[in-house]
Amino acid sequence: GVQKLRMGCGYYSFPRALDGVLILATNVSELELKGVGGKAKKATHGAWLESIAAPYAVFTNSGFNVTIASLQGGVIPIDTWSLVREQLSEDGTSFYENRETQALLMKSYALSDLRADIDNFDAIFLAGGHGALGDFSSSKDLAEILTNAYYGGVVIGGVSHGLVALCHAEDKYGSASLVQGLRVTGSTTSEEKQMGYSEEVSVETQLKKRGAKFVHTSTNFDEPFVVTDEVGVGYVVSGQNAASSKKTAEKVVELVKKHNAAIQERMEMEKKAQEAAKAEAKERAVAARNSRRSTASCTACPT
Repeated sequence: GVQKLRMGCGYYSFPRALDGVLILATNVSELELKGVGGKAKKATHGAWLESIAAPYAVFTNSGFNVTIASLQGGVIPIDTWSLVREQLSEDGTSFYENRETQALLMKSYALSDLRADIDNFDAIFLAGGHGALGDFSSSKDLAEILTNAYYGGVVIGGVSHGLVALCHAEDKYGSASLVQGLRVTGSTTSEEKQMGYSEEVSVETQLKKRGAKFVHTSTNFDEPFVVTDEVGVGYVVSGQNAASSKKTAEKVVELVKKHNAAIQERMEMEKKAQEAAKAEAKERAVAARNSRRSTASCTACPT
C-alpha cells in the first residue's frame, strides 16, 4: 500500500511497503469478432492463463500482495487454448495445478468493490486474452480508473488484448486519449489475421486510431516484446503477447521500486528541509530573545 498526499494538481505516492498489485482479467468467454472477410463470427476465448499466472509469480516472488479481479467479479473464464501443454510455462502449470491459486480464478474480486482503494495499489496489470475485447473495451469505469491511476503514480502494465482497456482512457483534461503520444504495444494486425480475425480486432489498430506510438516485433505470438513509456507523467509497461507476460511483469516491478525510491528520497529531502527550517527559526527566536534581554539590560543600567 501507499500513502497518497495531494500536492498541486497531482498526487505523489509515499510508499509504506511493496504490497499492492492488482491483476485484472476478463469475465467474457463468448463474443462476436469480425473475421478477415469482414463477417462477424462467434468466438469462444476468455483470459489467457499465462498472462495471469506469470505476472502472479513475478509479483508474489517480489514481495507484493496480489489481488486478482475482474470487471464483474466471480469466475474468470480461461481460454482452453492457453491450457494446451505447448502453451503452458512452468508458472502457468504451477498456477493451474494449485488449488489455492485456481480458486482465485473462480472467486475474483469485482473491480467496483476495489475502486475506492485503487490508489492503494502500486500497480495494475491488465491480463490478456480475446475475452478482454468484450468487456475491457467498453468499460467507462475501467477507463476512468486507469486515467486516475496513471496520474496518481500507479504503474500500469498489461499484455496483448488486455491493453485494449487503454483505448477509452482519457487524459486528465478529458480532451485527448491517454495513449496519445505514448509508446505502447499489444496484439498486432498480423497476429489477428493469423487467428482468422480482421485487423480491426487488433489492439494495434485501436491504439493507433487514438494517437499512440505503436511498436511491435514482426514475430507473431512466440517472441517476448516489451515496451516501456515513462517519459510522461506516469508509467505504462506493455507486452505484445502472452509470451511477454513474465518480462512485462518484471519491468513493472522495476518501475514500482524506482518510483517508490524516488518518492522516498523526496520525502527525506523534504524532512531535512523542514528540520533545517525549524532549526533556523529556533536560532532566530533565540537571537531575538537575547537581543531583547541585552536591550532591557542596557536600559536598566545607570547613566
